[in-house]
This record gives sequence, structure tokens and C-alpha cells, in this order.
Amino acid sequence: MTHICETCKALEEDKYWNEIPPRKHRFFKLTIGNFEQQLRIPRKFVECSKADLSSSCTLRGQSGNIWKVQIQKTEKDVLFADGWGNFVTDHGIKYGCFLVFSYVGDSSFEVSVFDATGCEVEGSHFTRNTNMSLNTTCRSLLHVENDESKGDRTLQADIDDSVEVIAVEDEEHDSDSSSQENNFRGSKSSKCKDADNRTEIVHEEEDLESLSDSSHNVKRFHNLSLNVRNRACQVRQPQKYYKSNRRKVTEQEKQGALSKAISHMSKRRHMIEIVMKCTHVYRGFHLTIPKEWAVKHLLQKSDHDVILRVPGVEESWTVGCRWTPSQCQFRPGWSTFVFENNLEEHDVCVFELLQKGDLSNKKYSVFDVHIFRVVKEVVPLTVLRGIKYSV
Repeated sequence: MTHICETCKALEEDKYWNEIPPRKHRFFKLTIGNFEQQLRIPRKFVECSKADLSSSCTLRGQSGNIWKVQIQKTEKDVLFADGWGNFVTDHGIKYGCFLVFSYVGDSSFEVSVFDATGCEVEGSHFTRNTNMSLNTTCRSLLHVENDESKGDRTLQADIDDSVEVIAVEDEEHDSDSSSQENNFRGSKSSKCKDADNRTEIVHEEEDLESLSDSSHNVKRFHNLSLNVRNRACQVRQPQKYYKSNRRKVTEQEKQGALSKAISHMSKRRHMIEIVMKCTHVYRGFHLTIPKEWAVKHLLQKSDHDVILRVPGVEESWTVGCRWTPSQCQFRPGWSTFVFENNLEEHDVCVFELLQKGDLSNKKYSVFDVHIFRVVKEVVPLTVLRGIKYSV
């Protein structure tokens, strides 16, 4: 049986804390005891690591969102304090969870959350900072907000490639019957097919409340049913998505790209880094800008455009910026920027705001986008198309 001598053990410890960059230092915590409002940072990490822990720090969840947390120092301990409770609540952290903290520089940690099964908590990749979100009690980025003022639905995330549409079957009004007491019902098996007769939507039976004024409401509801059915048929269209041809990447390469991006950010102001995810670069193509930063630096208009540039590239790209009650996203034109710059999952983009928009003077917000690739060798993406439903 092999062993390690005390001399080598001491040498390893010295090299780890003094020669390995702090950005590679990690620690874990089990959520036991009174962890809901405060969490103690391991004393050995505080004493040995060269990590710069100021009076406040940033915790970055696997969703890419950030939480500001105060660091409280006592005679014996250093704690995550004010703001830690919000991180716990938003991630649904319970007794017995296993948390891994990876230091990423500038008093910031990336946090992974595991539960009692030993597996990573799936929802941690879709958690929003509810303190930065408006008009929602759901902490998931996949939540579909209902915008009642517009009477329509806004999809907050590209959950999958299908959506249920409730259609209403035509009803003839019979003036000789007691139609005022009739209930209008959705078709149990109404179908809507595309031009190639390949795809159908099957609508489950849906009860609708009785209408008191039939002469008015039948006409209104008839028009509504036609509108719903027409929309269900018309929105069906091939949607593009991209397939990566890049080799498999390592965790070390992912951390390397993130570290370079953070180092670049420390030199300039008005910058934000975003790690690319599948829904940013392969499908869906919506890039969520952290709410706190967006409110401070972007025009708070529902629809406007921004200009994206890449240093060293002559071309520029116009991308639509869209606000919802809870978030800000780059959507129209973003997929073109992704494809023409061959962005891939885990690449890190640093957005540097060069000019803030001013609609009164017809000025766009202008960004330089600094790309830090996980793999330097660029392998072109493949464009594919498929049927996708949305409303």
C-alpha cells in the first residue's frame, strides 16, 4: 500500500496555496445547522488562500445570474451574511445539500449545488435572482410570464420545440333553443396540419364558462376561435438551429476561458461577461442580460436595437434588445451574430459598452464584444432546420 511522506505532504500544501492561482482554489460546504441566513467560509481557505475577500462578494449560480452577498468578519470566522439568504431561497437549498464554491477572482465565487442524491440540482442551471425580477414569484428562468395588458404570452425561455394550443370548435347559434345556457367546449380531437401534412396539434377538451349574452358572445367567441386556430396553423414554420462540430472540451478549458474574460474585465468599466449556453448559441437564440446591469446601462425601452462589433473585424451587427417585466434579452439578429462569429457553448463574451443609446438623437447603444473561446481552433457550425411551434 502506497503512502505519502510528511515532507512531500507539506510541500504539496505549500505549492497548492502559494503557486497554484487562487482562481483554481475551491471549497465545499454541507448545509447543516443554521445555514439559511449565514454560512461560514472554511478557516483554512481564509487563512491560506490569496483570494481577495473584501467586505462584499459576488456569488454566480450555474444559471449565470449573480447574487451580491456581504462578507462578515468576526474574531474567529468569516461568513457569507447579508444576501446569503436570498441565494439560498432562490436556489431552493435545503438541509443536507452539498455546495461547491470555486473562486473566480475579484471576490467572486461560482457555486454548484448538489442534493442528497449526490447529483447536481437541475434547477440550479435555471435559477433567477428574484430580487432583480419583477412581477413573478417563480424562481425559474423557464417560467412563462402572462402579460395581461397585452393579452398575449411572452415566452421567457426556449423550453422545448412544442406548445399546446387550445382551439375552439365553431358553434352555430340556434335562436330557437335555450342557447343562453349552453357551454361552449373546445374540440377534443381537433387537428391542424401543415402544408406537408406531417405535423398535427391535438387539443384536449376544454370547458369554457357559460356565456350570458349569446347573441353578442357567440359572435365574439366565434371570432376568437378562428383567430386561435389561424394562429396555430400560421406560426408553424421551420426554425433554424445550429449543431456544434467542435471537439469535446475539458473543465480546465472552460475555466481558462472564464479566467481570461474576468482578467480582461478588471481593466475596463461598463463591461459584463456572459458564459454562452445552449439556448444562446445552438437553439432558441435569446441572450439574457443580467437585470441589474441592464437597468443601469441600457435603454429601458420595450423594443430597440443595439450595435455589436468585434475588435479586429470590420463588420458590425444590429441586434434587437427586448424588455419583459422581468428581464432584458438580445433576440432578433442575435442568431446571425452567433453564426458569423462561430460562438459555441462555454465560450465567454465580454460586452463592453462604448456608447449608450439615445433614441431622441437616433443613436444606438454600441458594444465591443470580446470573445474568449474555450477552444481556439474554430470549427464552423452546421445550420439545421426543424419544425418548431410557438405562440
